[in-house]
Amino acid sequence: MSNPHQEPDAHSLDADSHAWEIRGVRTVYEDPWLSLTHEDVRLPSGYEIDSYKVLDQPDFCEIIAITPDLQVPLVHQYKRRARQRVLEFPAGLVDPGEAPEATARRELLEETGYAGVNPVCIGRLVPTPTRSQNRAYV
Repeated sequence: MSNPHQEPDAHSLDADSHAWEIRGVRTVYEDPWLSLTHEDVRLPSGYEIDSYKVLDQPDFCEIIAITPDLQVPLVHQYKRRARQRVLEFPAGLVDPGEAPEATARRELLEETGYAGVNPVCIGRLVPTPTRSQNRAYV
């Protein structure tokens, strides 16, 4: 199995023939949790888009843990944008310079009280590739 932390080979994605040319970038807003930029781009077809909106956020981990008695701990907490309490897997942002496995251990303990042992990253996703390039580690 390939390393889930390794970036794909650019040739395997045929990146050059599908890449959008970035002609200008303006940062509209930035803080530790997100940044909003406007990019002026030219598509391979020659079509130009002014102010293509890009929203970037830090990488995060979703933790699917299994306890010694074969339970899967979940957390029930209020989420502002959902405007309700939701049931979800423990999760958290990857701190700068932190390995996703360390984030998983920290967040699992913080949110559930379970101390994870030997975390394994089973995959890396790009949850909203149209507007963002952050990664979700599972």
